[in-house]
Amino acid sequence: MASSRHESIDEETRPDPWETIFWIVTHHQIFATANTTHLEEHYHLLVDKIYKIQKELQQKQQKRMQDSGGTDAAAGGILTMAAAQLSQPQPPH
Repeated sequence: MASSRHESIDEETRPDPWETIFWIVTHHQIFATANTTHLEEHYHLLVDKIYKIQKELQQKQQKRMQDSGGTDAAAGGILTMAAAQLSQPQPPH
């Protein structure tokens, strides 16, 4: 039954396994550098890293759209969909 669920997900919305691994490793690196007793510090480091990565992805997506003449509908993959569901991130204070 699970295979039919996966078959219904088209290639454009299927998460890239390397992106998933990247996010897991990035989160682990940030958590490892923050003192585990200071979860607020960890939160701010995580928010800052996500903000920087999202800005970089947006710039790459805009460049890709300009280079392709605005026809690259699948640019950004699942991260673009996730970003559309969230409000724009604010830089950490």
